[in-house]
Amino acid sequence: MNFSSVFYGYLLIGSFKTFGSKYIHDDMYLTLVGSVGCIFGSLRFFWSMLLDFNYSYPQVYGILIFLQLICSSLIFYAAQGQNKALFMVLTAFTMFCEGGHFVLVPSHCAQIFNSSKRGVQVFSYLFSCFGLSSIAGSIV
Repeated sequence: MNFSSVFYGYLLIGSFKTFGSKYIHDDMYLTLVGSVGCIFGSLRFFWSMLLDFNYSYPQVYGILIFLQLICSSLIFYAAQGQNKALFMVLTAFTMFCEGGHFVLVPSHCAQIFNSSKRGVQVFSYLFSCFGLSSIAGSIV
């Protein structure tokens, strides 16, 4: 599950400018998209705040996956239609969701396994999906 949801984010983050430049011929704008996206990616603490407000992990992760599904299904439409504003919003939300993985997975492992040796092992296996997603994105 993590691999699939992280894969899209890593793929877009690594290639949004290359992908966007095929349809949107404004390099300064695409640089702005990356900058705005990085700002949104730094707001990852929002996802852990939802857990603090007694939302369950499946609820919060479901919202994150739903947002990524919407972004991934509309990003090609936005770029091909040269809809700059929508392309920026979708890229920013993708980076925002991508940051959420880094705060949700550790807290979920801690909720289930506490800080036991087994919890650390499970977290290391779950965290390996980030590297695998990055490699798979490079191959694609």
